[in-house]
Amino acid sequence: ALTFTNLKCIVLHRNFAEINYCRIKAVNRTHKYFEGSLRLKQKPVDNVTVRIQLMRREHSFGYKPYFLDYVLDGCKFLRNRKDWYASNVFELLKGHTNVNHTCPFNHDILVNRIYSGNIEAGFLKYMPIPTGEYAVYNKFSTNFIEQVILNVYVKITR
Repeated sequence: ALTFTNLKCIVLHRNFAEINYCRIKAVNRTHKYFEGSLRLKQKPVDNVTVRIQLMRREHSFGYKPYFLDYVLDGCKFLRNRKDWYASNVFELLKGHTNVNHTCPFNHDILVNRIYSGNIEAGFLKYMPIPTGEYAVYNKFSTNFIEQVILNVYVKITR
């Protein structure tokens, strides 16, 4: 089972954006969902780079890189969607976000109810990850300036 344990949403430049909400809610004892809203103050956004890092918790040393460190041109991907890894992640997210069109973005960014059960069923079948505590560090940049950090913490049990 995959369970969300924590969520950190950080805006690095207050003149760029503001977090309306960023939270985890329980569905039942096993599964939770997360949701968030980001108000863009500088529009349009037409150049987005995303860095995704999978981290594994080593109890003595905190979170250390594990298996994945991936950089994606977000606008290019939304134009052609031919990147295998990004396409699989996007399939899990596309019904739960308004980031479902090509750049530019002239509106707030919404993420609605990303359910842990969907990630477990959809994503973990491609990546059999051992039991443990993990984090997915997401860094969003515009014009090569890091703007927003979204860290999702999960626990995987079998």
